[in-house]
Amino acid sequence: MKEKENFMSIQEKNAEQIEKLINKLNDFDKSLTEIELSKSDEINVFYATGMTTQEIKHSAFLAWLLSPNQSHKKGKVFLAGFLKLLYDYHGNIEEEIQSNKEILANSNIKEFSDFAEFLAADDIVVETEKVISNPESRIDIFIQSKKTETTIVIENKVFTGTHDEQLQRYEDETAIFTGRKIYIYLTPNGDMPTNMVGEYQKNWTIISYKNIIDFLGKELKGIHKSKQFEKLIFLLKDYIEMVDTNILRNNVKVRALCKEILKKHAEAIELLNHYSDNVDEVYEFICGWFKENISNIHYIYFKGRQLCFYTDKIYELFAKYGRSVEITKSWFAFQVGINSKDGPIKLGIGLGKQTEEWGEPETIIKNKVLPDKTFGNKYCTLFQIELLSDSDRQLSMEEIKPQLEDRLQIAKIKLQEIENLI
Repeated sequence: MKEKENFMSIQEKNAEQIEKLINKLNDFDKSLTEIELSKSDEINVFYATGMTTQEIKHSAFLAWLLSPNQSHKKGKVFLAGFLKLLYDYHGNIEEEIQSNKEILANSNIKEFSDFAEFLAADDIVVETEKVISNPESRIDIFIQSKKTETTIVIENKVFTGTHDEQLQRYEDETAIFTGRKIYIYLTPNGDMPTNMVGEYQKNWTIISYKNIIDFLGKELKGIHKSKQFEKLIFLLKDYIEMVDTNILRNNVKVRALCKEILKKHAEAIELLNHYSDNVDEVYEFICGWFKENISNIHYIYFKGRQLCFYTDKIYELFAKYGRSVEITKSWFAFQVGINSKDGPIKLGIGLGKQTEEWGEPETIIKNKVLPDKTFGNKYCTLFQIELLSDSDRQLSMEEIKPQLEDRLQIAKIKLQEIENLI
């Protein structure tokens, strides 16, 4: 009887705890509604059309602005301004990346005035979702003047990173066109154009949404407030507000409210993340894949959302110098590890420092694999690949499994290459 009473007591406590969690989630839901309402005090056409979360619609609106013959009645003003932004762009790019001017020089754009012939052309065509040869390969924004033999390809990444070898594929597909070809990688903050394994795509120029919004803001101030441009002014105001709030996240009111809600509902957010994404399943799958496909794993650590391992070859190298690979039970001087904290789920192969100075085994590995790379203060990344994007975290395992397996196979090959070098 006493055991039955204890069992009932446990059940009641569990039910009470679940009820508390549900109440926290309901409170959190109300707070999210506050965020939506705080975006703008006025109706925004881009929120109404669902454009904030649809990359294709972003490309369509930008293509409309860039097309000289569209109903905005501004001719080539937006196209010329966009190309000037591209030419003058000075983003926070790494030293080894070429500047836009250096890349454009390869297409005989050595001064901005070299765009003059193209901008004067009367046959400029602007298209979205352009198919060149492969129906599965669609260029976000495609601009071309056959008379001046100029082709411009814009890859628009509002929410996702580069996947597969799409940038190189676009270069290969547009090789059929004669004349100069200009490739543009458009992201919120001017990210480096890379392929799926993080290698720099040197033929792609960079531009950011921040630059575009600043430019459109200046144009907006200069547009004559007449009946002719009434709708254009309305659209530009809404677009700038929407991008500033949802892509660049510069809305001060929304930012302050989000910080307050994050602090207030930390437990509910953690609960929501764990129950709504596929990350736990992904970790289980990856761990099983490692064990099945990599035969020489010496030690693997897997607990919660932390998964890393090292191999026999690495163990033997460190043992040769009287060293242990393990710094702690879950942190190694050399490891293959999974990171899922900042949105995308990434696999990295890298070194971690055990002492104040980098040891001999780590130095040997780094010099063999990446001789020109310098050590960081605590870590040194040898290879990194994005396994899944932030949006992929909400998909089913059936949907993401093929991509996951392909990219894990790439990582396996890279690990073998590293081991062969040392």
